[in-house]
Amino acid sequence: MPKPKSSIRKPSAKEAPARPPAKARGVREPAPRRTRVSEPVTLNLYEAKAHLSELVARAAAGEEIVIAKAGTPMARLVPLQAEERPILRQPGGLEGKIWVSDDFDDPLPPEIQRYFDDPQIFPPRSRM
Repeated sequence: MPKPKSSIRKPSAKEAPARPPAKARGVREPAPRRTRVSEPVTLNLYEAKAHLSELVARAAAGEEIVIAKAGTPMARLVPLQAEERPILRQPGGLEGKIWVSDDFDDPLPPEIQRYFDDPQIFPPRSRM
C-alpha cells in the first residue's frame, strides 16, 4: 500500500518565495544621495540622529544637508569654509618677540629667598 501524501511540505530552496522588497517589509531605505551639490538632501531629525557620522562626512565632502522636524526645515549641515576651520598651532610664532634673561635660573637674592623659607608664610608639610 503506498504512503499517503502529506498536504504540508517544506518548500525547497529553489521553490522558496522571493523576499519582498525592503519598502514592502516596512524597512526604511536610506535617503538617496543627490548627484548635484546644489540640491540639498532633506532628512527628518530621527534619521539624522541615526546617521550623523555619515552625514557629517557627506557635508565635509561638500554636500548640503537640511534637517527637518516634522517636515519643517530646522537646520542646515554644510561644510566649513577654509577660513572657518581651526588653525593648527605652529611653534616658533613668537620667535624674536620673547626673551629670557641670562640670570633666569640663578639662585634668588637672600632678601627674597627668606620669604620662601619663612615657616609662617609657607608652613612645612606634615608627613602623613
